[in-house]
Amino acid sequence: MLAPRFADPNVISFAAGYPSAESFPAGELAEIARDVLLNDTVTALQYAPSSGLPCFINAALERYVKPYKRLDNLSPDKVLVATGSTQAFEVIINTLFNPGDVVLVENPTFGGTTSQLDVARVDMVGFDADDDGVIIEDLEAK
Repeated sequence: MLAPRFADPNVISFAAGYPSAESFPAGELAEIARDVLLNDTVTALQYAPSSGLPCFINAALERYVKPYKRLDNLSPDKVLVATGSTQAFEVIINTLFNPGDVVLVENPTFGGTTSQLDVARVDMVGFDADDDGVIIEDLEAK
């Protein structure tokens, strides 16, 4: 089992889901949590709408869409909030693919991705890449 080694300060883990403890802004997060719990207790401790909190969706649009002039006409009701990239990718897979579809994936591909594609019963075909990116000839051949 690798998990006990992640606690070793002499080990730098590149495993998924184990960022460096030094990267956590614990003090800042504690201040934010305290502020939210004291000033917006009901919102913090109740279920949110399944579509996401409107203030979060609007903030995401302001931060990630409007400054880059992409999707300027995107309205909050067209935003899907996911709990993480795995859930978002699952929604994308289930929306775009049917069992038996062929999906091209880079060699190697993240195990979480291949697991989700397996569940969706799609056929994966790997293509090669190198330090410069996708090897176009291999992709075209596949």
